Amino acid sequence: MKRLTCTVLFIFFFFSFVCFPSYANEPNQFTLVVSEQGGQEIRIIVSGKGVTDLYAYEAVISFDKEALELSGVTSGIKGFSVSPKIKGNKLIIGFTKVGNVPGEKGNITLSTVTFRSRKTGTSKVKLESVTVVDSKLTSKTYLPGNEVSVSHKGNIYRPEIYLSSDGSAVTASLTEQNLEKMFSEAEPDENGIKTVEVEITEGNGSNTFIQNIPASLFADETVNKRLVIRTPAGKVCIPGNIMKKEWIEGAEQLSVIIRKVDASMLDDPIKEQIGDKPVIKLGMLVDGNEFQWSKTDAVVQVTIPYYPSENEAVNHEHIVVWYVDGDQNVIPVPTGRYNPDLNEITFVTNHFSIYAVNYVEKTFDDIQNHWSQKYVEVMASKGVIKGYSDKVFGVQDNITRADYLTLLIRALGITTEVDDNFTDVEEDKYYYETLGIAKKLGIVNTKDNLFRPNEPITREDMMVFTASVLNYSNGNIYHGSIDDLKQFTDTYLFSPEAVESVAVLVKEGIIVGNRNELFPKNNLTRAEAATVLYRMYNKLWNNWK
Repeated sequence: MKRLTCTVLFIFFFFSFVCFPSYANEPNQFTLVVSEQGGQEIRIIVSGKGVTDLYAYEAVISFDKEALELSGVTSGIKGFSVSPKIKGNKLIIGFTKVGNVPGEKGNITLSTVTFRSRKTGTSKVKLESVTVVDSKLTSKTYLPGNEVSVSHKGNIYRPEIYLSSDGSAVTASLTEQNLEKMFSEAEPDENGIKTVEVEITEGNGSNTFIQNIPASLFADETVNKRLVIRTPAGKVCIPGNIMKKEWIEGAEQLSVIIRKVDASMLDDPIKEQIGDKPVIKLGMLVDGNEFQWSKTDAVVQVTIPYYPSENEAVNHEHIVVWYVDGDQNVIPVPTGRYNPDLNEITFVTNHFSIYAVNYVEKTFDDIQNHWSQKYVEVMASKGVIKGYSDKVFGVQDNITRADYLTLLIRALGITTEVDDNFTDVEEDKYYYETLGIAKKLGIVNTKDNLFRPNEPITREDMMVFTASVLNYSNGNIYHGSIDDLKQFTDTYLFSPEAVESVAVLVKEGIIVGNRNELFPKNNLTRAEAATVLYRMYNKLWNNWK
């Protein structure tokens, strides 16, 4: 039913519905309301007043493309959101409920649209039309004409570009003066980080985009600056600590290269799996010489445009990223996450290599019809968690302390240089690096400096580790108390020092319990681990900008 409904509404939204809509002269029923403006992000709410039986809708919003760009669309109604489309200066957003359910009524929020500033100023956003489909699939179109004026700050700089003789490569350069001016005008975010964005436009048939940057930008390994490079091939967010001082000592210029790769140039097994999906290669030059960049404590965020098939769009959590190494082996990148609002997939990495988009549906015989099936399948498809074999996952088996923390750290892309570890963690173990990361970053602390890596992890310890990672990733903003756990009957079993961690996870919907119990002293199963990882993954990556 879900698949059928999505197909019907897709046809409606983008190719016109089977019946002709009627038009209503009720301009005040649907409106735009500005919820946030004045900074780099602008949020506008599409609302409905006195709505009756709204099962699906298509809204058309016009905006100034030179001043604003779409950052995301969030539905205010539970159901299926059609990926937004931009045609000229018009944004088209669509939504449908799923199944045999009644339509929405009353005063409702249809969606929240977030724009990002391309240049400082004031611009207009207008709600051109809203076409509504009721639960009987009868449509009506409203022409509100509601227009709002929004102020915004932040510029995207477009440097002058130079084409290679054959037009295949585009090169752009930034000067120290350019950068100083842009960073002086940039507003710091809540963490004190200033972000500057540059955009390289496409030449005729270009597949390689090169951004030259003064090496001085990275001389002090500062972490409070970021440079975003936008190209038709993809977007790369460069942190200020991307280089070590000794790597660029005496250097004048660093060049970041983003190249579209023809998948047919890859080995046959990879080529067959990827098909015509996007493949990019990230590279770097220092004063014109190739530099194999890799740095454990630097995180580069990469975004690749991707337009999925209908089936992929419905199951978009299975759109993944692969790293292709020098021997043509494919390695899943766990942090790869598709954004259906923007038709793009984003991931983080600490090395420049070849990366490919793919669609993977992984399953196991022993999870069929199990309550954890969805969570296991998504996490396994992304390469976060593995089975014992292609057919066996081991849903009821316990998971060790080392394995759970390793999966959590890798899934969320947490990294740093490791120079110390717990006393009982041997250097040749596969979990040495991830446990060292957790120790160095203060995610896990023990009184005796022992981790006990091979012991089964209890649900209580899982909650403590998970809450610590959540707070580390989001700047220690989550808090809770025993009052948040009143619905559970076994909270007395928790150690006093674990209560706040448990409360945080319950408040954030990561832990839900079973039959009003949390079972803190039980060992964590692999099915439960996959479920918590799935919820954490979505919690943190939904905050990506």
